[in-house]
Amino acid sequence: MHMPTYRVVKILEELRNSENGLNLTEISENTNIPKSTLSPILKTLTETNFVEIKGNKYLIGFGAYKIGNAYNYKSDALSIVRSFMEDIVKECNEICQLGVYENKKVFYIEKVEPKQAIKIVSSVGTKIAANAPALGKALLSQFDDDYIIKNFKTNMKKYTEKTTVDIDELLKQIHSVRENKYAFEFGEIDEYIRCVAIPLEVEGKVVAAISISIPIFRADEKNLNKCKDVLLKYKCIIEKAISGMEINF
Repeated sequence: MHMPTYRVVKILEELRNSENGLNLTEISENTNIPKSTLSPILKTLTETNFVEIKGNKYLIGFGAYKIGNAYNYKSDALSIVRSFMEDIVKECNEICQLGVYENKKVFYIEKVEPKQAIKIVSSVGTKIAANAPALGKALLSQFDDDYIIKNFKTNMKKYTEKTTVDIDELLKQIHSVRENKYAFEFGEIDEYIRCVAIPLEVEGKVVAAISISIPIFRADEKNLNKCKDVLLKYKCIIEKAISGMEINF
């Protein structure tokens, strides 16, 4: 392998897996790259927008996002899912998001926004602990109870007073997703937002999840149930549409 190139890859992978960024020392320790070698690489990556600096922390930059996004849009499966997300937004008039499971977190890889005067702000590329959002509970439904207990019993992040941090309650919610194929979440990430999500399954495997998020003042029972029913309808449609395709979300 070409070691200078490999060092760049290691740095970008390390930053991708860091939620809040890493300082020079942390990157050096995690990658085993000496600081003297690391500094000019980070300077170049920063100047080319592949890395950005906030305070003394380095984070993945917009240049890296654009490269990844270019790859995503070559994925026929993702393009198909996005087209149905656009249909979901037309029916529900609320933001629709697509996420995958990655290292005990939900990684948000796509979103479609409605034409609302007041709408929810979210970002593709965000990672959130899987115990909290409806997307996370939909994604966790693919795992058995032993996996969930092992990985979440003592490791649940709390975002609001309503965040699920009790393992028995989390298991109860995941059992419900397995049975009903949808998950609700009420203010666990943001106390003013409610969500409903469905897992997308291909050949018996959960490959992603789709959610609708609704500001609390629009999230009455009627609207929540409507969004749930729309998602369940499109769950079947999307799964049939991408069945047999290579899924590389």
